[in-house]
Amino acid sequence: MPLAELISALERDAGAAAEAELRQAREATERMHLATQADIAQRTAGAVTAHEAALRREAEKALVVSRREAQRKMLEARHQLLERVFVAARTMLPATRAQPGYAAALGKDVRDVLDCLGERGVVLRCAPDDAAAVRALDTGRADLVIEPDPAIAAGVLGLAADGSVVVDRSLASRLEMMRPRLAIEVVRRLEEGG
Repeated sequence: MPLAELISALERDAGAAAEAELRQAREATERMHLATQADIAQRTAGAVTAHEAALRREAEKALVVSRREAQRKMLEARHQLLERVFVAARTMLPATRAQPGYAAALGKDVRDVLDCLGERGVVLRCAPDDAAAVRALDTGRADLVIEPDPAIAAGVLGLAADGSVVVDRSLASRLEMMRPRLAIEVVRRLEEGG
């Protein structure tokens, strides 16, 4: 084979080999590019998913905090309402003395206090306007001391003379003892819209 043909054949073969290597390099580059793009897409999707999950958790936390704050405010408002209701009820206690049956109830309370305190000396405290009615009761007790007490709006408070026992039959005390049950009823009526 003449030299010119040989050179031509070598150039063709070298060109074909270079073309094949170039094609393989382009294909490898394309595969790497596609793999890189897929990896970027996967990492981006993972980051977006993680970020969305973090945002969802933060939103859930914020919702829980918001609900707790709303519940706290509602409970605080209920507490303030109940305080106003019981303050109003306490201010109405003196007016109960004008109710029919109050005098009979006061007499029963005095007898109950005396029964509880037994034979020891007794001090009965009552509203100043009730002192005459309490004195007028036939208690059969010579050791009974009656003390008008402006702090008592209605009812009676009995003390053993030695201070060892106190029997509180005042309406303010009864109101406080009934407070939990009354509070439930007030809240129930409030929720029913009454």
